[in-house]
Amino acid sequence: MITAVVLFAAGAGLAGWLTFLVGQSLDRAGQWTTVVGFFVSTALGVAGVVLGLLTWRQGRRAGGLAATTGDGAGVEQAVGEVRIGRTGSVRMSDTGGVTVANTGVMGDIDLPREQR
Repeated sequence: MITAVVLFAAGAGLAGWLTFLVGQSLDRAGQWTTVVGFFVSTALGVAGVVLGLLTWRQGRRAGGLAATTGDGAGVEQAVGEVRIGRTGSVRMSDTGGVTVANTGVMGDIDLPREQR
């Protein structure tokens, strides 16, 4: 619903802007477009920098995106306790070459064995 309202308002604003420009001479319309384009470009640039800074700060607080063990091994090589940022921890076990993440009480599971 909000997206439709925003799109409608943007379309109405664009239609109003074009109607205003039609009433101007070609030279004046070009000048108006340059001035308004400068302010729109500046606002979008500042918004991009702010969004980038907020994302960077959040990434630093979460401890990074890569989950590793103490010796630097990646998650695909890790067995045991693995800490992943602020989301908590996952207990992993390696059973015959197949890594299974414990998501609670799993009971007995049959893992397929490779044919050699």
